[in-house]
Amino acid sequence: GKKDGALKDVQAAAADAAEAGKLFGAGGGNANADDIKKAAEAVSSVSGKQIL
Repeated sequence: GKKDGALKDVQAAAADAAEAGKLFGAGGGNANADDIKKAAEAVSSVSGKQIL
């Protein structure tokens, strides 16, 4: 359903964010891979209805 599609989109975006996080980390940012993973899991656990 629509909800499943929204979660897949969020997970794909989270994967992109993890890649971007590596760049920020190289630039001196405070987030590490574990922080990004926790954020991605938190976002992924939110229902599609809440995201939209």
